[in-house]
Amino acid sequence: MSSSEFPTRCQCKRHTPTNLRCSRCNVPICPHCSNIVATGQVCHTCLRGHTNHLYQFGVSEVARGATASLLVSTILGLILAGGERFGLLLAIWGGVIHGLAVAEACLRATGRKRGWQMEAVSGVSAGVGALIGFLIVASPTGLYSPYSYACIGISVFIAVTRIRSF
Repeated sequence: MSSSEFPTRCQCKRHTPTNLRCSRCNVPICPHCSNIVATGQVCHTCLRGHTNHLYQFGVSEVARGATASLLVSTILGLILAGGERFGLLLAIWGGVIHGLAVAEACLRATGRKRGWQMEAVSGVSAGVGALIGFLIVASPTGLYSPYSYACIGISVFIAVTRIRSF
């Protein structure tokens, strides 16, 4: 059977055959249901501007993201605190790797959900986990070293930026 025997039907009006598709979500729409915008013809759903599913989440996703990112951040924070004697170079690279790992743990635990809430979860988890690692491993005077502050600052910045970038 060829595809011409089964024509595509409009999403809103199931009985109307059409070859037109929404330029944003690619669903079939008839000329009556389409709305003309600068990028082409769009359906009613896209015209209303519904948010992307990646930015819609509940408390359970936030809790999963916070748990996973805090766990990864604490474990890697323990490792980073042990490398204090290597100086600023390890602080930079350690902070970058720490921030990327924390953000990736948050993204994977939440199903790649994004938004300012996930940025906050990732950034706070990166800072708190690294601080816990430094408090456990480093000496009390090591917490006041510029190494620890540089590492934590870079880690938080990278974690938030990784969630933000798409």
